[in-house]
Amino acid sequence: MSSAIKIGELKPGKDKSYSVRKVRRYRKKVADIQSYLAKRLSVLWVYLETGAYNHALERWRVPGDVVYAARNYGITHVGLVIEDGTRMLAPVTTFQHWTAPPGVTLEKAQGGITGYLVPEHLFAVTRPEKHTREQALIDRMKTSSK
Repeated sequence: MSSAIKIGELKPGKDKSYSVRKVRRYRKKVADIQSYLAKRLSVLWVYLETGAYNHALERWRVPGDVVYAARNYGITHVGLVIEDGTRMLAPVTTFQHWTAPPGVTLEKAQGGITGYLVPEHLFAVTRPEKHTREQALIDRMKTSSK
């Protein structure tokens, strides 16, 4: 399944202080790798829908193939961008099965790790204002119904 993941070339970001690589799965953009060379920081921003939250386990499902493929590019943190505008950030060691903190569950299949179930308390969370979040979800529903 990881052969379906393609990582693009390094391109300068909008304000030239960072560089970006696009991560695609079957031609659909699923993540970005933002590298801040001056700070020695590289963040994998994974785009998720609100349905990626498992309410029964109270954990976010992060796709394992995307994280695994991006590790070769020296990522230091993994961030989640939820469709309502919420951003969450955690160190990459949270997503390594030999150093994962308690509470992180691995989803495994015959081919390997398919995903990580990570509780929200392991992330640094920033949420937009309530009105902005609601408007983002409404806009998302309008565009998906077309």
